[in-house]
Amino acid sequence: MHDMTGRWEVECAGGKETLDLRADGRYTYTIESPHRHAKAEGAWSIEPARERLAGARIILRRSPQSCENADASTGVSTDADHSLAPVWEWGHTELSYDPDLGGFRRIGSPQ
Repeated sequence: MHDMTGRWEVECAGGKETLDLRADGRYTYTIESPHRHAKAEGAWSIEPARERLAGARIILRRSPQSCENADASTGVSTDADHSLAPVWEWGHTELSYDPDLGGFRRIGSPQ
């Protein structure tokens, strides 16, 4: 779990989202865009791979959906759990929320 802790960031159309994963199993998710500023906190865990060719997943309990409607001025829904897949991309680890759209890159060391 310590390998995933630290600060992660993704640039979305119209904004930036930051995810702080702490070693105590808690997270802080911050959304900053011209139309939306929000902060959510909750618990996170690692779910082991369920299939032979699948990897482990990071589960964010009751979190916002990553890069959803960054230009909208509506509130942030935290009604569901969301998962991120740690993947190795071009010499660094990303926490991918969508294989076609990319993911969070680490910007801060583990805490």
